[in-house]
Amino acid sequence: MRTNVFLRKGSFPSRGYPLFMLSFLSFMLFTFGAEAGITKTVTVPYTTASRYQVSSTSKVLISGGHANLLSMTAGTGRDGDLAVTTGTTNLTTYTSQGRSVGDGVYYRVSAMGNNSVTINVTAAGLAVGDEVLLIHMQGAATRAGNWEVFRINAISGTQVTFDKNIAQIYGSTANSNLAGQIILLQRIPNYNNVTIAAGATLTANAWNGAGGGILAFRTRGTLTIAGTLTMSGRGYRGAPHAIRRNNAHGERGEGYCGGYRSIVKPPNNYLCNGGGGGEGYQDGAGGGGGGHAANGANGQNSHYCSGTGGCPHDGGAGGRAAGNTQLTRIFMGGGGGMGGRDEDGGYAGGGGTGGGIIFAFASHTNLTGN
Repeated sequence: MRTNVFLRKGSFPSRGYPLFMLSFLSFMLFTFGAEAGITKTVTVPYTTASRYQVSSTSKVLISGGHANLLSMTAGTGRDGDLAVTTGTTNLTTYTSQGRSVGDGVYYRVSAMGNNSVTINVTAAGLAVGDEVLLIHMQGAATRAGNWEVFRINAISGTQVTFDKNIAQIYGSTANSNLAGQIILLQRIPNYNNVTIAAGATLTANAWNGAGGGILAFRTRGTLTIAGTLTMSGRGYRGAPHAIRRNNAHGERGEGYCGGYRSIVKPPNNYLCNGGGGGEGYQDGAGGGGGGHAANGANGQNSHYCSGTGGCPHDGGAGGRAAGNTQLTRIFMGGGGGMGGRDEDGGYAGGGGTGGGIIFAFASHTNLTGN
């Protein structure tokens, strides 16, 4: 079987003044046909676990992110076919035949055993045999981005038992203490075929600080994308549009280590992959862009000089790069920082929201859309 890897990065405009930047990060794994005009060369590790072939007419496209071939199975197909024919389908709430809870439902994890987790509510949307994603979304910087995939062996109330032991560490020091960590258990629907028609869109819930931000599914047959598969603007949150306040530094965008909307004076005020806020005195400076697989851009300095703020007033620091080429840790795109607020009490521009994560596993793909 020939399998190629595709990953794409996009961006959004700022909401008001001053200028800020943000990032979008998605991970997709599927085959696709030749694409003209690709000039960038990408090196992907070639190992026994990630071996694949690329013909002379195929392309591997990557822009501002990491891509690699993950170990892949065809899945069970137990959720039938998914056909997105028109409009926008949200996989978090969409229910395939016979289900009363969304196909891509997720739960907050509160405790872990050797091969089990305890979730925040009764597991009404899960069943024995379901495939699930366990992922650390936010908290300890050394643990965020850890993830694993399991099959469910048993369910008892809020306890979900897996088919194998948990291998990663999700607590700050051990899995016996998850205080301060946001860890999700998300169902991965297993479809026979997935078709996204031209003009139609498949997406999932946006990150809200407690859950969301991930679109995940497995396709036993063919994944056909003539429309759009997207998690744009559904990752870590940008700092909001400012309230009226004089001479105040901008708030920081959200990143994988928490601290959303905290205020730290530039220049080195990034928040992991979240952008820092701009310095606020006379003519506030711009907020920093969120990071993805590369550092986010620093916010634009304000060139007005003042005795209080010095010269120039520093823009917020761009969020730091996150993740690795092996995809052993996966992150959403960082949120952008807020601009600084000047002495006139202007409303500083907010930071943009980063992109979410897409896990799309397929035996065969047909890609003509986005």
